[in-house]
Amino acid sequence: MHQLKRRHFFQLAGSTAASIGLSQSNLLGYIMRQGDRYGRILAQDTPRKLALLVGINEYDVNFNWRPLRGCVNDVRMQEELLVHRFGFNRNDIVTLTDADATRTNLIKTFEEHLIQQAKPGDVVVFHYSGHGSRVVDPNPLSHDPFNSTFVTIDSPLPNNFGHARVEVNDIMGQTLFLMMLALQTEQVTAVLDSCHSGGGKRGVLTVRSRDGADIFADVHPSAVELETQERLRSQLGLSWEDIRNLREQGIAKGVAIASARRDQLASDASFNGFYAGAFTYLMTQYLWQQTGNESVEATVSNISRITRTFAKDMSRIVQEPEFEENRPSALEDSPIYFIPRQTPSAEAVVLGQKANGNVDIWLGGLSPNSVETVNEAIFTAMDEAGNEQGQLQVISRDGLTAEAQILGSTRSTPRPGLLLQEEIAGVPEDLTLRIGLDPSLGSEMAIAQQALAMLPRLEVKQIETGEVDYLFGRMTADYQTQQSPLQPEIPLVGSIGLFRPGQDVLQGSFREPEESVTDAVNRLQSKFSVLLASRLLKILVNPSTSQVNVVASMRPVNTDGSVATGTALTVRGQRSMATDDFTNSASEPVVLSHECSTRIPADASRLPLGTVVELEVQNNERRDLFISIIVIDAEGNMALLFPNTWDSPTAGALLPARETLKVPDPGRDNFRLRLVEPTGVVEVLVIASRTELRDTLQAIGEIATTRGVSRGSILAADEAFLDVADSLLSDLDRDIRDSSNTRSVSSDSTRGARSFAQEYVSPNTRGVGQDRLAVFSLNFELYDPAQGCLD
Repeated sequence: MHQLKRRHFFQLAGSTAASIGLSQSNLLGYIMRQGDRYGRILAQDTPRKLALLVGINEYDVNFNWRPLRGCVNDVRMQEELLVHRFGFNRNDIVTLTDADATRTNLIKTFEEHLIQQAKPGDVVVFHYSGHGSRVVDPNPLSHDPFNSTFVTIDSPLPNNFGHARVEVNDIMGQTLFLMMLALQTEQVTAVLDSCHSGGGKRGVLTVRSRDGADIFADVHPSAVELETQERLRSQLGLSWEDIRNLREQGIAKGVAIASARRDQLASDASFNGFYAGAFTYLMTQYLWQQTGNESVEATVSNISRITRTFAKDMSRIVQEPEFEENRPSALEDSPIYFIPRQTPSAEAVVLGQKANGNVDIWLGGLSPNSVETVNEAIFTAMDEAGNEQGQLQVISRDGLTAEAQILGSTRSTPRPGLLLQEEIAGVPEDLTLRIGLDPSLGSEMAIAQQALAMLPRLEVKQIETGEVDYLFGRMTADYQTQQSPLQPEIPLVGSIGLFRPGQDVLQGSFREPEESVTDAVNRLQSKFSVLLASRLLKILVNPSTSQVNVVASMRPVNTDGSVATGTALTVRGQRSMATDDFTNSASEPVVLSHECSTRIPADASRLPLGTVVELEVQNNERRDLFISIIVIDAEGNMALLFPNTWDSPTAGALLPARETLKVPDPGRDNFRLRLVEPTGVVEVLVIASRTELRDTLQAIGEIATTRGVSRGSILAADEAFLDVADSLLSDLDRDIRDSSNTRSVSSDSTRGARSFAQEYVSPNTRGVGQDRLAVFSLNFELYDPAQGCLD
């Protein structure tokens, strides 16, 4: 990741110019003007905040590109974040979407809204979501003959693409460089959610790129684009040699955050009823939860880890956001968007009141898995100081906008901008495993539909909806070419099995090509039950909403390895620490050194086969907790690591207050945790509950007893684990409906929310109290050192 500080920029620019014999008069004059301009920044007490947000979905299907679905939602997510978390005035945010996002409009708006209005010390944000591409660069850098571009709504590929020289109406990265250079402020952030290779569909995902010079090297910028660059260059008073020299050093100024590295894919993804860029959603959701002034480096590192994990869960696509910077030394430790914040974390915000007395709310702070559990969820309204203002309940949702009713004696109608924290989630009782029918089934589609429809708690979906957990289909020659070269074993053409939503195989689910559709469905029936159990458990993951003060870690044994801490739990732990007045003592993660360490994030989430690990769970509460630990491997198989005292699972699950659990414990367990195949993404779920979870632990004990599993051993999951997942949800629901528990909750806001749960949460929804439960996930990539990482 290239990081260029402003002080380094001064040195490099001068030395490079001297070494190649350029006249330095224009360049040095420009640098001096920038220094004088920055000298006025600190004199401006109340900087203005300006933003230009661009999102394009409606690319015409008649041309050589695919329409997108999530880019306009990206703009809305970024706008609500800037207004409600970073204090932007909505009148200072300009959005260009679909038909309005032409090349001319984008350039004109950038100049009129940002360049002409921004003064030294102001804050500027530019966001682009849409297709990217590449063109031949007429002023190329030494290492690359092409330049990345933004594909506006009026820049389709000509029909003779691939056969003759063509020009496109794209906006080049060099043009953005010149426009950013023209800004009078240094406090600039560009967020770019697009890519420029690998365009097309991958299962239910759509890649955000249009073919260009990477595919056919005779794609050039339009004459209008080159004229725009010449005009900007002239206004800056720089020569093309000067500009090339500046570009060689990095970005023009400020911070640029890209959704993926240049050789990776950025995609549209479905999130339970709406589409968005995976990166933009995960980034904005993360920022809704941040309460302090985390540095840009730390923020992007955490978002990169989250995005990488999400992308690999959808498919084996690797998507790692990265950033470049060019900031003055006085700004090098600035938080993201250069705006300090000291506001409570939040899952939602009040947008306004409706005619029927209810309110519209924006759910921008909900994690992807929590979106499905928001119907009937109860929120506590908080002012900027964190003071409780009453409770609301969601009664309907459309994307990330919801309608909520005001409960009980809420002091007054919640005003727009009031922050909301989720107290009770609502898990639908009828959750199913959603299986999409892949087009590779061809004429067998009806047979598959009929066979799958016979299975309980399984819902057959058309993949056009995007709302699928897995795809059922046959391996084809084209699908084989899409698989990762590090895939341990690629199924044979004609074999039947399960794909992840991004068209990558679920390992272990395919057999021989001669197998019929009906036989494959029967063979996978037990697998479907385990996958549904996994889905039910994962939907409870709540690091950003839990009020239970608990920390988990994982480290290689007897090495200077890493501690992969549930980062978001630490953030939410600040809310629980305010309640319990206790300091979280989790150690800082360190980087594990091995062959794939060149881009390891701070949590060292890549481990080689054969590594021996141990898990720790710290109970920082003043009360006992009940702990369960489950591991899910790359094939979707589950195993229960803890508790493992099958004759008394309830007592075995107990972790006393202020104590730490180790798994494995040599005094209790008869196993070691050595990481073995299958390679891929492994997920460790840690469940910590203030509630006893009586039925859940009893179900676990009965399974172990029936199988004759010895005390202190790992319990492998089968279809019976679906009963365990159901029991867990029932235990949690029973807990919030028990009025006696309202006397033991940790805060007035939680007590108020729980008192409403009995009346307002319907019988077909299972309530989950965020004050009683912490479920968080430790994800890591298990790889074979002989093959390398999944990059």
